[in-house]
Amino acid sequence: MSTLLVGCATGAGESGGPDTAPSASSSASSTAPGDAVEPDPAQSEGSAGADAPGASSSPDPGVPTSGPSPLLPVFPEDRSSDGIRLETVAVSERILAVIDEGTVLNDDVHDQTTEASDTSAAYYGVIQTVTLDPATDPVAVAQAVVDELEAAGWSVRDSSRTDADFLTALLSDQDPAEAWFLVVGADVSVPGQSVVTLQLASPDLPA
Repeated sequence: MSTLLVGCATGAGESGGPDTAPSASSSASSTAPGDAVEPDPAQSEGSAGADAPGASSSPDPGVPTSGPSPLLPVFPEDRSSDGIRLETVAVSERILAVIDEGTVLNDDVHDQTTEASDTSAAYYGVIQTVTLDPATDPVAVAQAVVDELEAAGWSVRDSSRTDADFLTALLSDQDPAEAWFLVVGADVSVPGQSVVTLQLASPDLPA
């Protein structure tokens, strides 16, 4: 996964997919935009993310308010590579929509399939680098995204912050065979620039 997810080191699992966790000394890029996703009031009330500049707080009328959160990926029933790829793209777009699109200046999206090697299985990844209005605090936005994801059912695997960056790694499921791995980052190393990154890796693709 290190080929795709910058700053991530191998975790407890053996696969090259979501069984990885970031190093506390890693650098993060940036990412996060779009439509609003209604947070769970019981889990996000009073959190930094709820009031963070650049984070959308108005519910999207097109997003259902009951049932599983659209921010939580669902492993396809057919367990196919195409199904996993489609779910990865769809979830990355919904996560991006947590960020207030009015603060987004540019969204650079890169996706790729990392082929299997002797030590890891193939997986599909999407990296979104989002440049925000310079007046927007990227760390506050990144933390707001993390708060929304935790409320949706993602679990935080690791988190770190330095003077230059913010980095949080999350896992969508406790079953590594069906879990997506996400790194939410904020880059504050360049004065006057506000950048958030979302780096999403799928579960292992079937051979």
